[in-house]
Amino acid sequence: MAGAQGADAVFRLHQRRKVDFGRGIRLGPEDHIVEWVKPERPAWLDAATYAALPMTLTVRELRSRISRPGFRIRELVVVTTLGDAAVYPKEDLIDLYHERWHVELDLRSIKTYLKMDILRCKTPEMVRK
Repeated sequence: MAGAQGADAVFRLHQRRKVDFGRGIRLGPEDHIVEWVKPERPAWLDAATYAALPMTLTVRELRSRISRPGFRIRELVVVTTLGDAAVYPKEDLIDLYHERWHVELDLRSIKTYLKMDILRCKTPEMVRK
């Protein structure tokens, strides 16, 4: 959906999706471009939305080893639509993902401190209220 909006994405690979760095276009060690094929339509997705999605998606997969104290995970696979390795080096994309993670932690802390950790509003007006 981000591509339809003209946006790029950087996200962590879902744990159920397998990665094989032996296939695709190799850009460097544990850094390659692959094409994902659209899976069968899940029950929760309506047919019109499913039909509007592309049949394939070209993504870049990057693996990073983490040895920082306080991190539970030891290995991280990041996926992005930013495929140009010259413009977007692997280390910069891994750092970008880590920054995103810190932003999420900061937002959670602010919401907890303000006793707003459970918000069930669907519109900005109700959140303001």
